[in-house]
Amino acid sequence: MTHYLRINCHEADNLTGGMVERIRYNTTMNDQRCNEHIIESHYPISFRKKDTEALTQTIKRHESVCLVAMKKVGISTFVRHYFYNNELKKQQFGDDTDRYLFIYCDCNDLLEVTDRAFWILLLTRCAEGLAGSCANQKVKKEGDKLFLRALSAKDSFIYFDSLRKIAELISANTDLYVTFFLLRFDRLQPIFDKNIGNNLYALIDKVKGRLSYITTSVRPLNEIAPNTFSQNLPIFVRSQYIAPASLRDMKSIQNYLNLVPTYCPKLTGTLQKTIIEIGSGHITISRIIVIVISEWNDIPEKKSEIMHKLLRDERINMACEEIWENLIHEERYLIQDILTKKRPQIPATESFLLKSGVLIVNNGIVSLFSPLFKQWVAKKIESFTSNGIHDLTKKEELLLNLLQSKNIEICRREEIIEQVWPEYQNSEDLAVSDWAIDRLVSRLRKKIKMIDTYQSWRIVTLRSRGYRLLR
Repeated sequence: MTHYLRINCHEADNLTGGMVERIRYNTTMNDQRCNEHIIESHYPISFRKKDTEALTQTIKRHESVCLVAMKKVGISTFVRHYFYNNELKKQQFGDDTDRYLFIYCDCNDLLEVTDRAFWILLLTRCAEGLAGSCANQKVKKEGDKLFLRALSAKDSFIYFDSLRKIAELISANTDLYVTFFLLRFDRLQPIFDKNIGNNLYALIDKVKGRLSYITTSVRPLNEIAPNTFSQNLPIFVRSQYIAPASLRDMKSIQNYLNLVPTYCPKLTGTLQKTIIEIGSGHITISRIIVIVISEWNDIPEKKSEIMHKLLRDERINMACEEIWENLIHEERYLIQDILTKKRPQIPATESFLLKSGVLIVNNGIVSLFSPLFKQWVAKKIESFTSNGIHDLTKKEELLLNLLQSKNIEICRREEIIEQVWPEYQNSEDLAVSDWAIDRLVSRLRKKIKMIDTYQSWRIVTLRSRGYRLLR
C-alpha cells in the first residue's frame, strides 16, 4: 500500500502550481500519519534481523546495493518494514536517524514504463522527501521552485536536471545523506540503457557520494541488463540476497499475514503451524494459502492432503509458476536433476538458487525451500511429455468473459485485476503482478486456438494500455 502521488506523464503535464502545493501539503500530512496504516511498520524489530543489519551497514557506508530475491518472496515487505518502522530506524541509526533522508520510489507506481515517466517519479518523490525533511524552509522553497519549473518544461532532460539540482541543493545546504529506495527496479528493464545507468551514477558524483540507491530485483541487475549495469558502474553490481523468511520470523508476523482466526475462523493453532510450514517463508504463497483455505468447506487433517488440494487451485499454481519462470534454463534443469536423483551433488555456492534460497542444504542434502513448491515442480516434470488440451481454468474463463463483454473496446489491466482477482480487492498487501496478467493472457491465447468456437479470435496487446479481443 502506498500513500504517494501516482501520476502518468499526461497528468504531470497538466499539474498547476496550486495543485502541486495541495499535493505537497497532503503528502506531508500523509507522511506524518502513514506509518500507522502500513502493516509492515508494526512488525517486531527483530523481523529479518540479519538482513536488516546488513542493509544498515551498507547505508551507513553510503554505498548502493540491489536487494535480490526469488519472485514474491517478500522483498517489498522487508523494504516497507525497514522504511516505515520508526522504532527500527532509531535502533539502527540512533542519534543520527534524522541525518538520513530516505526516499521511497515504487516503480509499480509508473503507469507507463518510459524514461520520462521514471524521471518524473524520481523527481516527484525527491521533492516530496525534501518537503517532509528537517531541512529549513528556504531550502524547501527552492526545491519547490525547481520541481514546478521542471513540470512546466515538459522535457525529460529538464526532469533529470531538476532532480540533479535538488540533490545538489540538499547536499550543499544540509547535512542529510539521501537514500533512494527503488522498489521493483527490474520493472524498468524495457528502458534500461547506458543513459539511465550513467545518469543515476552522475547524481552520486554530483553530491560527492552523499547519495545512494537501494534497488530491488528478481535477478542481479548486471545479469538482466549487462550492457547497462556492467563493471563500469560498480554501484549497481553489488547484491544482497533476501531468502525466504525463517520459521521464527513467520511466526512473529503471523498476526499481520491474516494467519489468525479473526480473518478465517477455520485457522486453528495446528492449521496455522501447517500453513507456515507449507509456505516456508514465502510471503505471497503463505497469504494465498489462507485465502484458498478460507473458501474450503472441508479442510483435510494431514499436511500432505492439504498440499494436494492446494495444488488444484489456480492461484497457488500461478504463484509457483512465477517462481519457476524467473529461473534460467540451467537452473530448472538442475532442479529437475536433483528431484529425479540424477544430480545429488550440491550446486556452486555462488549460484542464484542457493543465494536466493530456492534451494537449501541440510547436512549435505539439497532440497527445495518449500514442500509445496517441490510437489508443484514434480507435477510439472510429469506433465512435460503431455500435450493434451485442457479446459479453461476459472480465471481464464473470467478473463475471456471480460474480454467478450468489452466487445472490441480496450480492456485495461486494472479492470482485469478487479474482475479476475476479486478475492484480492480487500487485501492491502496482496497484489497482482504484471507477469501474472501477461501469463494468464498468454495461456488463454494458446487455448482458444485449440477450441473450435474461438479459433478465429485473437487477443491483441496494446502496449501500456491493455488488451482487445478481435473476432
